[in-house]
This record gives sequence, C-alpha cells and structure tokens, in this order.
Amino acid sequence: MSQATLYRAMKDERFYCFTSRGKAIGRAYPSWQFALPVPELLAPALIQMTDLPNSEIHAF
Repeated sequence: MSQATLYRAMKDERFYCFTSRGKAIGRAYPSWQFALPVPELLAPALIQMTDLPNSEIHAF
C-alpha cells in the first residue's frame, strides 16, 4: 500500500493512526488493523467515533 493510499484510507476513516505523545508530527499505524478481518470491521466503528478525541479511540 502506498503512503498516499494509506493517507486517503485514514481520511476516509478506514484505518486508525495516532501521533505519539510529545510529538507534533509523525503518524503511527498499529499493525493489528491491517490483518483480516479487522479492516472491514474497523471502518464502521471508526465512523461512530468521529467526534471522540484520539486518546479515547486509542483506548478502544
């Protein structure tokens, strides 16, 4: 998957990323979300959490 494709998928709320505490830039994408069947199950959950802070999404 190209970086552009990954960023587009994240913008479409199909994947989750976070910026490490204390850093202003740099995204980390947990690897567990790329293993089947997680991608198809994760997108609907992320859409429901759109308004939550990243810390709560990460805790989920």
